[in-house]
Amino acid sequence: MPLVIERLDGRGGARRVTVAERSRGLAIGRRCKGEQPTMARALGYGFCAGRNRVGLAAAMWHINRAFEAYEVQHLRDSCDDELEPRVCIYHHIDLGRLPG
Repeated sequence: MPLVIERLDGRGGARRVTVAERSRGLAIGRRCKGEQPTMARALGYGFCAGRNRVGLAAAMWHINRAFEAYEVQHLRDSCDDELEPRVCIYHHIDLGRLPG
């Protein structure tokens, strides 16, 4: 399975979505992110929100920036696990600024 989705949060999102290591480099994360604005608009949302762990999710932060994500907060110790670094970028994507 190329995607690992951890615990749905009941509000239209997932706690963690990860591309399996053996499937990285196949543009799966980019294709999934490309569907997110369409789905969010269909549900009536005006923006998408997310977080990327500094360092560990650098590739995903790069993909989010391609979709005009902007940093809302940069927080330390905001993760509920023991992985380092424990720093996250919380971001929004304004759907009104994207084509489509």
